[in-house]
Amino acid sequence: DYRRLELGDTSSPLTPERVQRLESIGFQWDPHRKNSWKEMYKRLHTYKNEHGDCLVPSDYPPDQELAKWCQVQRGLGKKKLTSERFNLLKDLGFIWSKQSHVWKQRIEQLKMYYAEHGHAKVG
Repeated sequence: DYRRLELGDTSSPLTPERVQRLESIGFQWDPHRKNSWKEMYKRLHTYKNEHGDCLVPSDYPPDQELAKWCQVQRGLGKKKLTSERFNLLKDLGFIWSKQSHVWKQRIEQLKMYYAEHGHAKVG
């Protein structure tokens, strides 16, 4: 059921609150799993320190596992992640929507262009 929840399957009887309660007492979901959520979070933190953001490309050869993990976290979002995990990612500056992030960047660039040139006719 945990794996189903992790993959975004809302039919799982495990709720984020139940996951959080189990993890708060040290429950190990899969002791044989290669990397835990906390390990992946640490790798994301390292990525941010090296690159200045949490926008891991979906095709990131140095760490494809991290790239996939970030995609899964975006898919889970606030509704499916435990509040603890969501807040850890949010506080780190995790980008929940790449499209929205790029849109905001482009708007800011257009504002700067307009301030410099007095028009928004970018050619």
